[in-house]
Amino acid sequence: AEGVNPFELKKEIGERKEKMKPVQHKAAGAKVTYNHAYNRYYPAAGEQTLVDGNMGGWAHGDGRWQGFIGKDCFDVTIDLGKSTKISSVGTDFMQSSGPEIFYPSQYTVSVSEDGKNFTQVFDKKYESSKEPILDFKTLIWKGSKTARYIRVQAKPSTFGGWLFVDEIIVK
Repeated sequence: AEGVNPFELKKEIGERKEKMKPVQHKAAGAKVTYNHAYNRYYPAAGEQTLVDGNMGGWAHGDGRWQGFIGKDCFDVTIDLGKSTKISSVGTDFMQSSGPEIFYPSQYTVSVSEDGKNFTQVFDKKYESSKEPILDFKTLIWKGSKTARYIRVQAKPSTFGGWLFVDEIIVK
């Protein structure tokens, strides 16, 4: 009646199913360079969080979601260690409008063989929403490329706030 739409956990049993089983993918354990640092208050498991194979749960503070804030705040480069054929790059994001966590307004994926000269393979803008929900979304590029380095970037919502990311899955 007052415009509040809480997330109904009564239909859920236990933890978010994605958190319960590690994910195997081509970037698991790869070196990650943070071109813009994660926020010191939400480091999750540190430098390997985005490629450790562990997905986040229902809460942004569960130690698996990494928090980013500021303009052009999410910008990482993954070194696969050698030139590798890839068919998708997907990144999980959370929206929890109460603590000002929103989906990104733009998601970009670029690839490179030398780590210096990148070719953009995906760039998509998304409409921002302040809808009061707890939700999870995988933004994904699908195609066919060979690359050693993968750069993933996301811009915050048009009205600011946090970006929370839990895993970059490369197949």
